[in-house]
Amino acid sequence: MRKEVFADIETIAPSNKKNGQITILEIGIGPGFNLDFFPKKCRLIAVDKNKYFKRVLLENLRKHPGIVLEKFVHERGESMTSIPSNSIDVVVSSSIHCSVDNSQDVLKEIKRILVPGGRYYFFEHVLDEPGSNRRSWQVFANKARFWQITWHGCTFDDFESKISKFGLFKYEIKRYTFED
Repeated sequence: MRKEVFADIETIAPSNKKNGQITILEIGIGPGFNLDFFPKKCRLIAVDKNKYFKRVLLENLRKHPGIVLEKFVHERGESMTSIPSNSIDVVVSSSIHCSVDNSQDVLKEIKRILVPGGRYYFFEHVLDEPGSNRRSWQVFANKARFWQITWHGCTFDDFESKISKFGLFKYEIKRYTFED
């Protein structure tokens, strides 16, 4: 699934012609689960609210010598004040919108830091289609706070509605299930 989503990342032209590499910022990078799908040569800014991921991320980056870590930023996605506006070619996030305090603030920050024409790749836990058995279970799990308790505050969310209401991105959404 991730390979398919990141299939066109190699086609992105870098905004910084000087180094000839795209700059990727990943929000909630954790140990670096997406590194295998990034271009072999790129610049990386890692943002995570958990500073303890830095050590394991650095270990995993050893397997990707062409990915240059510019910096590890200990911040929340809602307020990436250390990142200059219009400075990032690609923003990536995996399962962060289900647990942040305010998705709209994260989207505003992403829009602010992306260069014109930049891209945002995301993976999110979302509610299934209305009327499905899975959605009924998800709604129950949200109300019972089961998912929040077991998965660090995460909830099943209607992220597609949030991003469409935000209105500043051209987007394409593909749904995947565990069976995929």
